[in-house]
Amino acid sequence: RPGYLNNLGLGLRDRYARSGRLEELDAAIAAYEQALAATPPDSPARPGYLTNLGSGLRARYARSGRLEELDAAIAAYEQALAATPPDSPARPGYLTNLGSGLRARYARSGRLEELDAAIAAWQQALAAIPSDSPHRSAILTGLGNGLCDRYARSGRLEELDAAIAAWQQALAATPPDSPARPGYL
Repeated sequence: RPGYLNNLGLGLRDRYARSGRLEELDAAIAAYEQALAATPPDSPARPGYLTNLGSGLRARYARSGRLEELDAAIAAYEQALAATPPDSPARPGYLTNLGSGLRARYARSGRLEELDAAIAAWQQALAAIPSDSPHRSAILTGLGNGLCDRYARSGRLEELDAAIAAWQQALAATPPDSPARPGYL
């Protein structure tokens, strides 16, 4: 049952992405919460359910602007990481989500420690992901964005240089016919 609830949440969140109807997103979050409630604390599926809940909450924060939604998303990402073995292939994705959530909270709060933690999460994700992973470009892009934000705050040219280097690596790791390539450019 928890797996079916999680799948339902994924479908509802995809439908929300297409329709923009908030009730779809609310139903997705409710399905994720039900999946978690029915999942034992030591289940290997729990971290995935937590990160899906976090992504749903972060999407709702983007819509509502309510900080408690973002805080709950970050807490779910942190719980997912805490329950994930260091060598898990899912760990880089969880770190990437945490980095994105922390960067969003930095944008809201202006607290540099949030941005530093986001950058650290992306750096950990890069260290844990194979060099030929198709997800590497997205992590590098997140890292570049975070470094660029830090440059905007500090004015230190080495931050901007590091951001540009990350974006160049993301582009180099992206096939020429990839639909993501224009965004990386």
